Order: sequence, then C-alpha cells, then structure tokens
Amino acid sequence: NASAGFANVFNGVWGQAISDVGGKVAFYWPNAGNPTSGALGGTVYRFDPLAGPPLTGTPTELTSGLAPTPALSSASTAVGPRGMVFDPANNTLYVTDDANNEIVAIPNANTATTAVTAMKVLLGTPLNTPQQITLNPTNGDLLVVNGNDNNLIELTTAGVVVAERNLAPTEGVGALFGLTATTDAGGNLVIYYDNAN
Repeated sequence: NASAGFANVFNGVWGQAISDVGGKVAFYWPNAGNPTSGALGGTVYRFDPLAGPPLTGTPTELTSGLAPTPALSSASTAVGPRGMVFDPANNTLYVTDDANNEIVAIPNANTATTAVTAMKVLLGTPLNTPQQITLNPTNGDLLVVNGNDNNLIELTTAGVVVAERNLAPTEGVGALFGLTATTDAGGNLVIYYDNAN
C-alpha cells in the first residue's frame, strides 16, 4: 500500500520471479500498465524483504522504458513486460515483452539499488507474443513459449536461437502461457507448460 512505499508500483502485473537477497527471498514483478490507459507501464520492480511477519521492505524500480500497454478498452488484451526468470549464475533478470516481441536482460538485478538500462537479448522472429520464460537447467539456456503460434523457443543468454518446436501443432493459437523446467533422475530435461486450449 502507499504507506509502505508501494504507491504506483503495481500497474498491470502479469508475471513474477524470485531470487535470494541476503538469505531472504526477493520478489520481482513487471508492470504492463493500467489496463485501459496504459499509464505507468513498462517497468520492472524488485521487493527486498526486511522483516516479518507482517512483511516490511522497500520496492526498487529496476528498469523502465519497456513497451507498455497502449490505451485499451479491456484488461483482457493488455500487453507489455510479462514473463520473468532470474539467473543466479550471472545476477540477471530476463523479461519477455509481448508488446514488441522482445526479451530483455536486466543486469545486477539482485543487487541494483537504482534503475538500470535493460539490454536487448532478442527482438522479433522467432518470438511471437512471448509469454513465460525459464532457464534450461541442463545448459543455462533460456526457454520461452510464444502465445501467438504455440512455439517453444530455446536460445542462449546472448540471444542465439538454438531450437524451436510447436507444442500444440493441431490447436488454435493462444494456448501457451506458463512454463517451467527441471531434470529427471537421469539428468534429462523435463519441461512443464500449461495449455489453455
């Protein structure tokens, strides 16, 4: 709430990620913006917990200037920064932005105390309304699902596309949103995703 320093920091929240800050869980979120006006969108914040319960802490704006939601008549079509994953190997937060088919990297995400400039990882094809993003635990690559063609994209953190596969080839577009990955007992990659169809 405003009294706790949270005035105007939640505006069309579509995703989340977590990391460890000083032995406590820090929480990240992106703002697509007000669902009808698009105001205050295109930002990413981190919350560092100080004590609790009740939970106290301070929100830090990590970056701004990502593509926010344009003025809309319905929240159901809001777009902007959406999927997020924190990579502890390089202290970087990766964010998908389905307003302009982009993945950006926010450096020093776990430690930054002021806003930094997000770096482009990949812009355009084969991204097609990218939704959730996660890490491939077997090699550190990024995995992202497209909302507009049901494709799963694997790319390096430098933006080199490694593989592409349609996860719902016989179904209508707009099926994929959630995504996570792990390994089985043999060390093989296992991907979990939801299918809205």
